[in-house]
Amino acid sequence: RVVVWGGHHATFLPDDVLRYGVVDIVVRGEGEKTAVEMMSALASDKRNLKDIKGVSYRDDDVIYHNPEQEMIEDLDSVPFPAHHLALFPEAFKRMERIGIMTNRGCPFRCGYCSSPTFTRKRVRFRSFENVMEEIRHVTRFYNKNIVSFLDDNFTINKKRVTELCDHLIKADLKVSWDTMTRADILNEDVVRLLKKAGCCGVSIGIESGSERVLKKIDKGVNLDKVVDAYN
Repeated sequence: RVVVWGGHHATFLPDDVLRYGVVDIVVRGEGEKTAVEMMSALASDKRNLKDIKGVSYRDDDVIYHNPEQEMIEDLDSVPFPAHHLALFPEAFKRMERIGIMTNRGCPFRCGYCSSPTFTRKRVRFRSFENVMEEIRHVTRFYNKNIVSFLDDNFTINKKRVTELCDHLIKADLKVSWDTMTRADILNEDVVRLLKKAGCCGVSIGIESGSERVLKKIDKGVNLDKVVDAYN
């Protein structure tokens, strides 16, 4: 039996996670490529992890940290999540909506957020065709007509979001969706386009109603921008 952890906590504090003696391997950062290489190594007779980038592991109570794994440049190369292999599919079927990401990464430097460091402050985008295909896949699989775009900042690139909305409108998927963004990268023109493309809600990260706190956490947004976004 081998216990493997991943995600933000394990990525930033691998020593703490491994030191307890319960977890054997930590997959740091984006896990798709690392996980495949790790499982191939574990399935072999040698079970040698020393050449697998992006893992930290415990061997005879000694903790090793291998070099970082390269970022995935072509997000279309990542298969859709294996929803049919979910341990508790009924839990997903009870959810109001299913999450999808159209991009990865965030260039901002909010002091409370791990995302920029996790993705090395780089934003990468999936192709529009790939996004449309996954929407069709999950809505058919779960028999739902609403999804959530879980990008850190859905409207990070106005040209990109305009083209994506155009694809959603032309595809006529009969799907409603919601998403998340920042107050300073949202304006009336974009909001109108989002609504036309089926958007039924936008969550805006405000974090605080105090200018002092916003400066402390390096949010990069003042309250005037927040008011403008909501108006």
